[in-house]
Amino acid sequence: MENLIAKIIDIDESAQELIRDAKDSAALFDRELKLQIEELRQELGDKAEGRAEEIRRVEETRIQVRLKELDQKYEAARSALLEKRERNLDQWVDEIYEALLTVS
Repeated sequence: MENLIAKIIDIDESAQELIRDAKDSAALFDRELKLQIEELRQELGDKAEGRAEEIRRVEETRIQVRLKELDQKYEAARSALLEKRERNLDQWVDEIYEALLTVS
């Protein structure tokens, strides 16, 4: 009977040790999983920041190109207008002068 009680105690101790090992393994797994999740979040955050920066640079370049195009169009229109003024200034002055004389 004592032998049976000793075996039951040994089995209970073994079971308790298995339970402790399982709990330790579960806790270790939980810590490792949390660490991997955090690393993945960090990696995804870094990738998102890098992508956002890349998009910002591309858009900034596109905006600069568009501004340069608009500036060139403005300068071309301004030059054409100044050239037209130079060609037609005397004629316009004469026409205005004639219009004033005929009104008077």
